[in-house]
Amino acid sequence: MPSVGIYSYELFKFYDVDNIIRIGTCGAYVDDLNLKDLILVKDAFSNSTYAKFQNGCTDNVIASSYSINNVILNTAKSLDLPIHFNTVHCSDVFYSDIANYNDLVEKYNCVGVEMESFALFHNANVLEKNASCILSVSDSFVKKDILSSEERQSSLNNMITLALESAIRIIIISIYFNVLFKYMGNFNCPFLCKQIINNLFYKITKTFLGILWVK
Repeated sequence: MPSVGIYSYELFKFYDVDNIIRIGTCGAYVDDLNLKDLILVKDAFSNSTYAKFQNGCTDNVIASSYSINNVILNTAKSLDLPIHFNTVHCSDVFYSDIANYNDLVEKYNCVGVEMESFALFHNANVLEKNASCILSVSDSFVKKDILSSEERQSSLNNMITLALESAIRIIIISIYFNVLFKYMGNFNCPFLCKQIINNLFYKITKTFLGILWVK
């Protein structure tokens, strides 16, 4: 969590990135999730002190961005990719001797566990940016299934494709509204086309800088 906290903050704050879509893997807490299933993280529960020490926030559940989530869900539908939209547990500890995942399922409806989204969503909220997280199930606490290291590298194409296609749509939407409001009433077509092209490359850079794959 500290690493994503650092570079997502820097991308938002110092590189003017507006949208970050994190992609990564997770462990499943519930038996209706299978290996390679896709999860769009609705919100993240964590007992981490990251938010508290970053700006005094005491929330232990932080939501992802509604606007990006809508784009991702619609993109998944158009690509015919089944996707779950749920809460996940964002943990500071990979190997825990005391954690009881059943308690997290019952109390917070956590369907799986990863280690990044809570800090990412918090930074987005603090800096008034947008962040979302797409996960692919790599192992199951319930079924004891697990992807091999080779499968992790070569069989997660659906997640990557969904993130990239969603990013393209976010760029197009952003450009559309930017052009609509900024250049409305400007009939100088050569100038307008040049500005649209410049804006396009700017938006592409800002959005694709924000696609993070953190294992």
